[in-house]
Amino acid sequence: MEHNTIQEKKKNIYALLGILYAGVQYLWTYFLSSYFKRIGTLPRITSPIGFIPAFFFNLVIAIPMIIVFIGTVIRYRREFDDKMMYIKTDRYLLTLILTMIYALMLPLSTRLDLNPRRGAFAWIYYLVFISFFEEFLYRGLVPTLMDRSSFPSWIRAVIPALVYGIYQSALPLAQYGLSLSTLTSILPDIIWSTIFHFALMGMKKWTGAMWLPIIVHAIIDLSIYFIF
Repeated sequence: MEHNTIQEKKKNIYALLGILYAGVQYLWTYFLSSYFKRIGTLPRITSPIGFIPAFFFNLVIAIPMIIVFIGTVIRYRREFDDKMMYIKTDRYLLTLILTMIYALMLPLSTRLDLNPRRGAFAWIYYLVFISFFEEFLYRGLVPTLMDRSSFPSWIRAVIPALVYGIYQSALPLAQYGLSLSTLTSILPDIIWSTIFHFALMGMKKWTGAMWLPIIVHAIIDLSIYFIF
């Protein structure tokens, strides 16, 4: 009985560490964005106007996620086995179809954009730097650690959604500053992202893998890029 209690406490600590890491990632993104704004390069490196600047910025943003991803795979693979589900593949037809659609968006992106290189970068950017790493953290690591905890079920479901929704405010707050007008303008994005989390989590649980939410996330983001 005492052993089970210790195990539950250990899992709760893992869950809290996952939330803490998401907070660190938020602050990392915010302060890096603030720094690049202060030196006058933020508008250039946050939009795909050139391959190298945007690649550098988003690689730096993703560095903590990359480190944690490698660390969890190496250290906790034995403990969590396949239940982490953020690198597991699946064989569902829908994932295959959506993957093909996303692949076809590469020539489309180079045709729709005035600069073909920028269109090609947007295709890579939304799959790798946005979709993969966000899904790894917000649909992979944090929800899995929460699910293994002994917290109430509603907390296990709501906290990862709120963490993901709030993360969307990091760049706008760094770019435009903390003000009522900024908070009002980004509130719909926070709400939408919080709701979107549940849809992506449903896809993950339905397929038992991460590839479907990764591809859907990338398709939606790239489609928004085409429109706006």
